[in-house]
Amino acid sequence: MPGIEAALIVVALAGAVYPLLGRTLARPLRAFYIAIAGLSLAAQLYLVGAHWQMFPAYAALVLMTLVIWHHQPGRAFRLVALVADALCVTTVAALWVFQMFTLPRPTGPHPVGTTGPFSWTDASRNQRGEATSEGARRELVVQIWYPAAPSPRSAETARYARFKELSLAHSCFSAVRTNSVQNAPIQDEGSPYPVLIFGHRWGGSRTQNTFLTEDLASHGYIVVAVDHPLNAARTLLSDGTVLRSDRADTLFNLAATSAAATEAAWGKELDMWLADDRFVLDKLQQGNALPIPRMDLTRVGAVGHSFGGSASFNLLGRDPRVKSAVNLDGWTFQGLGHRTNQPILVVYEGVAAPPHPQTGIEGTLNTDDTFTVEASLKQFGGIRAYVADTQHLDFTDQTLFSPLQRLTFTGPIAGIRAREITRGVVLGFFDQTLRHAGEIPTYPEVKLERWPAH
Repeated sequence: MPGIEAALIVVALAGAVYPLLGRTLARPLRAFYIAIAGLSLAAQLYLVGAHWQMFPAYAALVLMTLVIWHHQPGRAFRLVALVADALCVTTVAALWVFQMFTLPRPTGPHPVGTTGPFSWTDASRNQRGEATSEGARRELVVQIWYPAAPSPRSAETARYARFKELSLAHSCFSAVRTNSVQNAPIQDEGSPYPVLIFGHRWGGSRTQNTFLTEDLASHGYIVVAVDHPLNAARTLLSDGTVLRSDRADTLFNLAATSAAATEAAWGKELDMWLADDRFVLDKLQQGNALPIPRMDLTRVGAVGHSFGGSASFNLLGRDPRVKSAVNLDGWTFQGLGHRTNQPILVVYEGVAAPPHPQTGIEGTLNTDDTFTVEASLKQFGGIRAYVADTQHLDFTDQTLFSPLQRLTFTGPIAGIRAREITRGVVLGFFDQTLRHAGEIPTYPEVKLERWPAH
């Protein structure tokens, strides 16, 4: 909980003391309390911003301001003070269950900057990704993290996401500040920097792995993340329109489909994302279109979570600009269909493959994918890692959202440890494959398999 929010709650609670004791304050002290209440509210709104968890505390502060100013001893005022106390307790509980989280500090030597989100329009396709002259053109939302030059302490850090990009429950995250300075100047030393394309999960968002993208940027990588319209949970277009995902049922309601239909939908979506990512890479190669300079587009990698991991492998196999790729706990299917001996790292939840039930449609999909991955590893080599006590969402920012695993759908591993491992193995892999230096760290929780090419 940010300190200013704790202070606001304390001010509201303090205002209830005298009414509960049946006493009044002298007029100068009333004015002093009201001034402190107003300052604490203004500071919270300015420094953090309004979010739904604080609404009960706002109401409590208003109630206590009115009571302090008009208070005469009596049962009615004591009852209002008790209501204000209950509202403050509600706020504390909401802030604990749905946390206004703080992103972990990046571990690299560079400060981090971010720019965007930009709206880049592919005029060759419509919004659904089809090559047709009909309908609105396909608009991609792109954000970039990069190594930044030191900024003054007063520099504004970027917010986690925009309000309209978030669901009601997660709307509070629009007030969360990241470690990245918005539009900071890029660091000259060490440039040009390798570029990484990040892919979100099916129904995810470009910011879902900010703990990782910021860390990679602090170690000298430029990370480019894309919201893929109609698959991303919400895509905020330049005209203010919000496109919501219309693909959820394809993967999240397996009982209503078949393994073959799921894999077919998967392949169709891979083709669409391939066109999106190629368009972004083309845009980056246009020197006059670069939002930031000093990109080394001869050293490009791809990393993604879940479906984004499969898309990263697909991009690796089908675009020669991409030299290596990481898949964080995603099925691959057609994503490995064009890959040869390019370096790959696939990271799985749990301690052994396959980690999911082997019955029904999901079991068929897991069996098919295990076969596909092992065939590719045996023929072309690569690295496979299993991280004990993790679940699918442990490789995202989800571990920061709440201490209750029922709400985050994460495994028993401590979130701080899951983030440390994810950062370490991804950074080590790209240092090896794009910089030809460094190595993947070892962790007791990680079983690492290295498959030589044949």
